[in-house]
Amino acid sequence: MAAQAPPSCAPTNWSPRSLAPLLAPGRGRAAERPDQLGAQQLLFGPECTDSPSAAQGAASATQVVDGVSIALVQRRPAGKSGRGWSGDQCQFEVRLADGAGKPTLLEESRVPPHTTITALVRSGTAVYLSVGFNGYAKEFPRGGNRVLAVDACEGRVAWQSPDATSNGGLLLLGDYLIAPYGFTSERRFLHVLDAHSGAVVQRLPVLENICPSRSWAPNHRPGDRCDAPGQVVGAAREPRVESGLLLVDTNTGSAAFHFR
Repeated sequence: MAAQAPPSCAPTNWSPRSLAPLLAPGRGRAAERPDQLGAQQLLFGPECTDSPSAAQGAASATQVVDGVSIALVQRRPAGKSGRGWSGDQCQFEVRLADGAGKPTLLEESRVPPHTTITALVRSGTAVYLSVGFNGYAKEFPRGGNRVLAVDACEGRVAWQSPDATSNGGLLLLGDYLIAPYGFTSERRFLHVLDAHSGAVVQRLPVLENICPSRSWAPNHRPGDRCDAPGQVVGAAREPRVESGLLLVDTNTGSAAFHFR
C-alpha cells in the first residue's frame, strides 16, 4: 500500500495592501454587512499569567482552535509582575491541526512573561494571535497585548504589532484586522490593521455612544451614565459586526463605528 502523502498547504501572501480607511465613529446609516462575531479566547490562562494567590494551574494538553493546534512547550517561573503577582514565562508551538505546513515556535521575544494567547482568528494558512494580559501596560514592563501574524505553512511569524494594540478581541474583515485596546483608566483605541503587513490603517478612539452595553444591560439603572467618573468601565473588548455597525464593548457601554 502506497504511503499517503502529507497534507499540503500554500503560504500566505503577506505583501502590504494599499487600503482605504474602513470605519468612522458614529451610528450613521448602516451598511449591508452580515453580523459577525470576533474571537475572544483565553488559552493557558492559569499556567502562563500572573495571579494574586500565586496559584499555578497544571500544564494543559494541546488546545485546538479553528483548526490550529497550540501546544505549551515550555513553562518556567518568571517572578512577579509589576503589580506584585507571581506568574510564569511560557513558550508555545503553533501549527495546523491537520499536520500541513511547519510548526512555529513562539519564544520569549514574542510572548513576554506573565502573558498568554487571548484570541485567535484564521484565514487559510494565516493565523492571527492576540498575546496579552489582563492589566495596565505599566504593570508589565516587558510588553504584551500585541498581535502576532503566523504563516502556518512556512512556520514563521510574518509580522508583530507594537505593544498595546489588542486587549484580546480580534475580528478579521477581509484584508482588515480589527483589534481594540484599552483598560479601565487607560485610553482606549480601535486599531484597524492591514492583515497582510500589520500596518496601521486607522487608530480610532473608543467612546461610548450606546448606553448600556449588551452585557451590562441587566445591571444598568435608569439615568446612569456609562462612562461616569470613577466607574470601572473595563477594557475595550468584543469587536463584532451587528446590524451593519462595528461595535466594541467597554463593559458598561459600547462604541459604534459605521463603515465608510
